[in-house]
Amino acid sequence: DVLIPHREIVRDIEACRAMGCEPVRFGLIPFSDVISADDPDELLRPAVPFGSTKLIRLWLEDKTPLHWRVFYDTAKFDWRTWAPAIGEFALNDTTMGRVTELGAIKDLKWKQPVFVKPTSDLKAFAGMVVEIGETVAERLAMATQDSSLSDEQPVLWAPHQEIICEYRCYMRGRTMIEASRYRTGLRADHKAVDEIERSHLRIVANEIAERFTPAIFYAMDLAFMPTGSVKVVEYNCINCSGRYEIDRAKLFKAVLGC
Repeated sequence: DVLIPHREIVRDIEACRAMGCEPVRFGLIPFSDVISADDPDELLRPAVPFGSTKLIRLWLEDKTPLHWRVFYDTAKFDWRTWAPAIGEFALNDTTMGRVTELGAIKDLKWKQPVFVKPTSDLKAFAGMVVEIGETVAERLAMATQDSSLSDEQPVLWAPHQEIICEYRCYMRGRTMIEASRYRTGLRADHKAVDEIERSHLRIVANEIAERFTPAIFYAMDLAFMPTGSVKVVEYNCINCSGRYEIDRAKLFKAVLGC
């Protein structure tokens, strides 16, 4: 997938080989629905593909190989489904978050900082903080966005909240497999977790998972707040989630054993 940095592909390949598995490399051709491979017969093998959100879009349109396993459910990965299910654990819960079409708010100048993101997990654009006096349209003009983005896109908006740090927890059902820090404040900060962090994250993530699981495998992004509470930022499809500094072989073993 051209949207995945080469170094990340190399790390995935090394993790697979450390397990004794030889990965299949495939390509998503830009501006088309074509999936390519050096040996087309390789695409006929059962596999769990990892790529960008374009992979999920093709899977939803039945344009991926028949035996590929994708862990995604359109409704369950949408904020409108999971936020009510987990209640107070949601960073932007239903008492704070509001949903509207993008066109209704994109040209508004805000009187307070707000957080805006699509309700779904397909990353029509990345979640963003819109500062006082800015518009969503101005921020979008400076950001990467999906070519299919339209004024009808459902978006969530809520007052901006300060976050200390964020972690991505990879889950199998109600059990955490692995985790990595990926942000401190508003700064990218990819770090492996130590055993104390891992234990704390496992307790919280497993507790939240008792309320809601969007798929057999998924990623849960957790935010540590200044109040000491831990909140869910969003759920992500495991097939297109950044793996940061997790033990990739441990994740791949869990997925292949499903």
